[in-house]
Amino acid sequence: MKGFFLFWLLTMLLGNPLLALIVLLVAFWLLDRSTWRILPDPRVLFHRHNRQKRCERDIAVNPGDVDARLELAKIYLDRGRPKEALAQLASARPRLEGVAEADFVEGLAHLRAGDPAAAIEPLGRSLKLDPGLHAHEALLRLAEARAASGDRAGAGEAFDRFLAEHPSSVEGRVLAARQRLAAGDRASARVHLDAALESHKGAPRFRRRLDRRWAWRARAMLRRVA
Repeated sequence: MKGFFLFWLLTMLLGNPLLALIVLLVAFWLLDRSTWRILPDPRVLFHRHNRQKRCERDIAVNPGDVDARLELAKIYLDRGRPKEALAQLASARPRLEGVAEADFVEGLAHLRAGDPAAAIEPLGRSLKLDPGLHAHEALLRLAEARAASGDRAGAGEAFDRFLAEHPSSVEGRVLAARQRLAAGDRASARVHLDAALESHKGAPRFRRRLDRRWAWRARAMLRRVA
C-alpha cells in the first residue's frame, strides 16, 4: 500500500507514470546498496559480462586454454550456474592438477550445486596446496560441506580451525552455530551467535554492511535458542 501511494504521489508530481516508476526503482536500488545489498550492481554485471565474452573468445580460438576455462568457471559460479562451472573444469583436467584455485572452485561448485559430499575432496586438496587460500575461505567451505554431509565431528573441527584464524567472522560464527544446533548443542550455538553479533557491532561500517544479512540470521537464530 505504501509503495502504491508513493508511486501515485510521484506520478502526480512528475506527471508521468513511467518516470515515477523509474525514480522509485532507482531509489529502491540505492536503498538496497546501502542496506541489504540483494540487488546486483550493474557495474559488476557489465564487467563480468565482458570477462565472460573474452574467455569464450579465447576458448573458441584455443580450446586448450586452461586459464580461460578456469576464469570462465569462476564467472559461471558467480552467476549461480555451478554445473556449467564444473563442465569447464572437467574440460581442463588434467592440466589443472595441482592448482589450488581450480580445486577450490570445483569444491565450491559442488557445494552450490547441492552435492556437499562431492565438495569435500577438492576443497581438502586446495587446503593442502594452499592452506590460506582466499583468506581461509576454503576451510570455511570445507566445514560447511562437512556439516551439510552429516559429518558433525569433521565440521566442528573445521569450523574451530577457521574461527581460530578469523574469530570475528560473522558468517563463520553463524554457520558454526547452525552446525552446533544440528548437533543439539544449544549452549555452544548461543555462544557463537552472541560472538557474531558482537563482531558485527564492532566492525567498520563497510564490513557491517557486507555482513548485515548474517547478523539478521544470527538474531533470528538467537530467538530460537533463547
